[in-house]
Amino acid sequence: MDFLICARMGSTRLPGKALIPLLEKKHSLDILLEKFKIVSPYSRVILATTTLSKDDLLEEWAIKNQVKIFRGSEKDVLGRLNNAVNYFNCENIIEILGDNPLVPIELIKKCISIYKKQNDDLKYLASSTSEYKFSNPKKNHPIGIRVQIFNKNFINYIEKIALGESYREHSTSFIYDKPDLCDLKLVETEEQYAEKIGKFNFAINTIDQLNNAKDVLKKYGINCKVGELVDWVNRNV
Repeated sequence: MDFLICARMGSTRLPGKALIPLLEKKHSLDILLEKFKIVSPYSRVILATTTLSKDDLLEEWAIKNQVKIFRGSEKDVLGRLNNAVNYFNCENIIEILGDNPLVPIELIKKCISIYKKQNDDLKYLASSTSEYKFSNPKKNHPIGIRVQIFNKNFINYIEKIALGESYREHSTSFIYDKPDLCDLKLVETEEQYAEKIGKFNFAINTIDQLNNAKDVLKKYGINCKVGELVDWVNRNV
């Protein structure tokens, strides 16, 4: 399996967020790369960013850290991701968004394990979040720590049929309300939680979310668990 990160420097709400330090001098990409090496040290890591000059810094980071780099459209994220998958001839892909550095290592491992066991029956697997309209609201993980795993045929297919502009801005939003589109599975939380857990967003898109991530990392370190993130939400929201 290959790890794939989609990231860019041009966020309108939080410019340069991909390289803003979160824990000591480590930024989101550093933290994700560290987690990937713990999970599967010999897997390829691919960074899919844009062709804009402001993202040259991300290419420099990738080269320095021996991460594969693909550069494509800024706004057509689905197309960029699909082209990266085809360019590097990936078969099975673990996608983590670049603004999701709090994704727990245990959750990545759990999703990989389930996907491998059911590989012949699955085209797409993700940790369950409220983004999926058909998910169980009491068994959702917080937004912003999502793991997605899919095969090349799946992303090639979605890229061809997801033609609306809103679908192109996100890699897999086309399936959020289409549970029967393909062979897919949502990995639910082991415990039931209040709906506020599934509605909370740990992605880093604003200054407040940046400060939340810094606080979580300071308290729990990069190896934070799902239960610790839930506890943080219960204590702070």
